[in-house]
Amino acid sequence: MLTWALEMSHASPIAEDRPPRALRGYTLLPRYYDRVTKAWTAQIIAGQLYVSGADEQITTVLGSCVAVCMRDPRAGLGGMNHFLLPGEDPERHGDELRYGRHAIEHLIAELEKNGGQRQRFETQLFGGGRVIGGTGAIDIGAANIEFARRFLKQQRLAVSNESLGGGYSRRVRFHPLTGEAHVKLLGMGANR
Repeated sequence: MLTWALEMSHASPIAEDRPPRALRGYTLLPRYYDRVTKAWTAQIIAGQLYVSGADEQITTVLGSCVAVCMRDPRAGLGGMNHFLLPGEDPERHGDELRYGRHAIEHLIAELEKNGGQRQRFETQLFGGGRVIGGTGAIDIGAANIEFARRFLKQQRLAVSNESLGGGYSRRVRFHPLTGEAHVKLLGMGANR
């Protein structure tokens, strides 16, 4: 921890007045400077993903949804998606990224398009909480978790870190350059 603090003290300060350059295809996603974390931040919602090679963070809030965070440490590139439902959209209504299969495939493709190599990918999973209670309610969170694990295994992508399930939502911050992820539990079950 001390080494990290010393290294960070020599780092150049982040310019608060302008965000780092976004990769092609990601310039329209709004970003803001988070004064608490002192980092430029891209906020994504369900059905979106963001890929970056810059010193910034990606954040989202998850209930039953799942976010896959992936990076290639050698390429200095990473990204996060946020999907709502497992599987794929059989109708292809134009919102395919709301479905796990399309969201993960698209994240992989975007990383590869920008110089990432699949064999170096580090993968993390977050979300899948059971936030809609009641007896007989379908547990979409569990279905999303099961799908994500199975699909990533089929793609031969190992998961190195996860925070999944439970009865609470999560706020996730992911740093594509370092692979560092921060999870804050939200809601009724988050008091532990």
